[in-house]
Amino acid sequence: MTDSKLYSLAYLQDVSGGNEEFIKQMISLFLEITPPQIQELKEGIDTIDFEGIGKVAHGMKPSIIQMKIKSGESLIKQIETESKQANDIEALSQYILELENTLEKVFIQLENELK
Repeated sequence: MTDSKLYSLAYLQDVSGGNEEFIKQMISLFLEITPPQIQELKEGIDTIDFEGIGKVAHGMKPSIIQMKIKSGESLIKQIETESKQANDIEALSQYILELENTLEKVFIQLENELK
């Protein structure tokens, strides 16, 4: 696959002093925690739970920023903003779908980092 990486490990490399084991642990944690969070966002759409979506998005934001997932950063911020406005479930649904699609590609790339 020749796709360029959708993320950067620069922050993790910086805070860990280049400790590969730490970086791999953080990647594993991200891969473990993030898919259920996406599912929670989708369930929030199904139940029209703006507040719940906002809480999950707020919780996801730091790890997306730390992994430097640029397209994910703007989407998660948009999801958080839209959920506070609580008036456009369709737009929110679209942002969550875009985030899910982006993160699925990131997951594949990160799994390759662990090999």
